[in-house]
Amino acid sequence: MEFAAPKPEPGMPALTENKKEGQKESLLQFFAFAHLPEPLQDMSMHFADLATWIVTHLPRNAERTVVLRKLLEAKDCAVRAKLDEDALSGCMRTYGGKRDADGNAVVTIQEIDGRRRPLDPRLDLVNHSPTGLEWGYGGSGPAQLALALLADALGNDQLALGLHQSFKTKFIEVLDRNGEWQLTQAAVRLFVRVELGGRRDKSPGRSRRG
Repeated sequence: MEFAAPKPEPGMPALTENKKEGQKESLLQFFAFAHLPEPLQDMSMHFADLATWIVTHLPRNAERTVVLRKLLEAKDCAVRAKLDEDALSGCMRTYGGKRDADGNAVVTIQEIDGRRRPLDPRLDLVNHSPTGLEWGYGGSGPAQLALALLADALGNDQLALGLHQSFKTKFIEVLDRNGEWQLTQAAVRLFVRVELGGRRDKSPGRSRRG
């Protein structure tokens, strides 16, 4: 008895029949990728293609099952690696700065779906620079940009207020004043983890384990 493979959904590898046994491989369903955000779809698609090739060209046996399970494990590890890299859960924004034709600073946020919007300078928190955001030197405009980036990336205004001057010194002042730049939300959050960790280590009475 033969089983016809159903028409695959978009982002789902075809449930290819083994030509000798006419049996579909149920493990292929776990290589579906349409539900993933676009950056993960691009990566997961290659694993799905390889899984489909394996089912098409290798005989159905215990060894093929091991191959598919190991490939599935590898795919899951790759997804987690990408999640760690980009902090995908609510942390896939990319911030970018450039000069317009008049030399004015323009800072935008690019969301995971490609949409862009201006970065809110957050003058409601501190009005360092009513004339706008800036970078590449140690002034009020870079301080405003540091505050705005931290507030948006963290979603925590108080933490942004407490760390933005340090962030300005370590990230914003050193940018090329006349060049374009990009900064990921994950990089901003990494700065905060490192900064807070360093401050805890330097706090009075903190013991270190040998």
